[in-house]
Amino acid sequence: MRNWKNNCCNFQPPQNLDCINRPYFRQSVKGPTGPTGPTGPTGATGATGPSGGSTGPTGPTGMTGPTGAMGPTGPTGAMGPTGPTGAVGAAGPAGGATGATGPTGPTGATGVSETISIGETITTSPTQEAEVIDNFIGTNHQLNFIIPRGMPGPQGERGVPGPEGPPGAGLNPFKLIETVYASNLSGGFFSELDEGLVIPSGNTFVTVNTSDIKINEYGLYYVILEGYIDASVAQTDMISISIYVNDMEQDETKVSVAKNNFDNFFHGSFLTFNQNDTVKFGLTGTLNGGSSSNLKITLVYIEVTDF
Repeated sequence: MRNWKNNCCNFQPPQNLDCINRPYFRQSVKGPTGPTGPTGPTGATGATGPSGGSTGPTGPTGMTGPTGAMGPTGPTGAMGPTGPTGAVGAAGPAGGATGATGPTGPTGATGVSETISIGETITTSPTQEAEVIDNFIGTNHQLNFIIPRGMPGPQGERGVPGPEGPPGAGLNPFKLIETVYASNLSGGFFSELDEGLVIPSGNTFVTVNTSDIKINEYGLYYVILEGYIDASVAQTDMISISIYVNDMEQDETKVSVAKNNFDNFFHGSFLTFNQNDTVKFGLTGTLNGGSSSNLKITLVYIEVTDF
């Protein structure tokens, strides 16, 4: 608001209209604009005007935007409980009817018939079990029988010698090879064998060593044991003298005398010896300080081909 200088009426326009017509008023110069006064207080809010018109129609739907990138797969959730087993379904329809029997196939080739033949029958010691060995070659079964011999029975009494027969014609199938005398009969193998009479001279069938006889010629031999056993001082129930071939006892050559007896003996046995077999003579049982003397061992070679 402007103040008026030389105000004759002493009041502010435009209340005194007379002052406007005064000459000095018309002739005044406009002064510079004064500074803006402070803003007056805000008036009260007027009443809300009426609402506009009704809502316009909905515009068309815009185009679908592009699909965004797939986010990372989330963690697998815990397995839910197993559901109940469903009911068994109804049985399906039965199969079709059985088809007709096919034609008979061609007859096969005739099979090979197997045959059986008997091979060897081998006799072994009484302690070995019986056995049948089947050697099957081609279509043939060759059966070999291994049969243990029976245990030896008691020695029979010596028979009465028969009369001497007349000399035979031709070759003599028997050849006296060796007569050996044994001592040191207290037990075990006889450790002293002494060569006796050799017939014929230059014998090559056997070799007599200190404690055994070595067989040089394969063949059938007749072995004779002679002498006596004084078992009156025996500690065991039976005293026996046997032949051992390659350290194996041959039961068929055994001579036995019961305890508290004194007995002469004569026993012969046929044995087949192989080349390089070792023959020993042994005493089984215990003599209490006693001995058996005059054990005479005779070997006879049998030439079977001369029969």
